[in-house]
Amino acid sequence: MPAVLLEIGYLTNPQDEQEMRSDDFQHAVATSIRKGIYQYIKMEEEP
Repeated sequence: MPAVLLEIGYLTNPQDEQEMRSDDFQHAVATSIRKGIYQYIKMEEEP
């Protein structure tokens, strides 16, 4: 079964933490993850 493991940033890095807390960053990451999974599923369905 396919799985996804993502490292988006590190909470121990103050710059990463500040960026990861922003709504814009979280939205961009979520959108990118969704698009990547959708592309993978589409590729699996092609003959």
